[in-house]
Amino acid sequence: MKLNKQTPVPILFIPNLVRFSQLENIPIQPILDELGIKTDLLHIETLTIPYTVLCELISKMLEQSGDPLLGLRFGESFVFEYLPEMGTFISTSETPRVALEALSWVSVLMAPFLALEITEKGGLAYLHCDLPNETPEPVMRFFVESVFSTILFLGNAFIRDAYVIEKVVLGYKLQGPLLSYQQLFSCTIEAGAQANMLLVPSSVLDLSMNPPMPELHKQAEDLMEERLSRVQKRGDFIDQVRTLLMEHDRPVGIGHIAKLLDVTTRTLQRRLKEKNTSFSALQDNAKFHYAKKLLVETHESMDVISQLLGFSDRRSFSRAFSRWSDEAPSDYRKRLLGVSRVRKNTLR
Repeated sequence: MKLNKQTPVPILFIPNLVRFSQLENIPIQPILDELGIKTDLLHIETLTIPYTVLCELISKMLEQSGDPLLGLRFGESFVFEYLPEMGTFISTSETPRVALEALSWVSVLMAPFLALEITEKGGLAYLHCDLPNETPEPVMRFFVESVFSTILFLGNAFIRDAYVIEKVVLGYKLQGPLLSYQQLFSCTIEAGAQANMLLVPSSVLDLSMNPPMPELHKQAEDLMEERLSRVQKRGDFIDQVRTLLMEHDRPVGIGHIAKLLDVTTRTLQRRLKEKNTSFSALQDNAKFHYAKKLLVETHESMDVISQLLGFSDRRSFSRAFSRWSDEAPSDYRKRLLGVSRVRKNTLR
């Protein structure tokens, strides 16, 4: 899964971590202070933190705890505290299949770093859980096990004994005792695989849940759609700036973009700040996009590319590219061109 390191994550996710840390006696406030994370509940729908900062937060929590099963317990304790309509939608659904429609909302409103998908084949339903490639493995384990544990908890709560998991597949080696996973999920555990999947019989998705409440369910769905609409409107302005930056062949300045949007430079800066980002951050993303194209699609030297992208010298460009991708531009060019040559040879 591809995701920029600075992809914003809503702080809606943070209160659950705070509450869980208190239950686990993990001193989380010093960690929040160290990372500069402010849990402003008055603006909880609009504030975000970079994905890398969230990864640092989880890493430090894991270090403080020292418990390899922390993700499993977090999943069991998870609540939709600041998304009550989502919890209501799930609990009033007629079947698990309907309830799982909420997964798409989770990715947009709470955890854009999670790619959750359900596929069905041969009488089995596969819940896939994917994270960005650059996610540290301990953090990946925490999130994957949190998701699977939450699904288990909700299934047991709403369809009880009829809920059966056939298999849990994990794309990493277990750090905790295998027996703990087997006892929790009551099924076969396959670790060190190529993907993260939770397998259940397809028939489970169509079982009746608790007595359905269609009116309340519809109200919850409408409220979720309203919330999604608000989020999408907040993102529109950022998308406009990002689109305009990408439409140019070379980086352009803030004054030019402000003129295209028919706003002053100061207004543009203020509106981006309100959305917890900046023109320089969006411009960096655009420069990264241009840099990759120039490295792969042209034979320009590093000096020329540096100049085209507005850097003072190739050293500044190299530092910036390494910050964006954890890879030197020369290594990126060699790797991508090498892949291209392999593909061409394969097609011959």
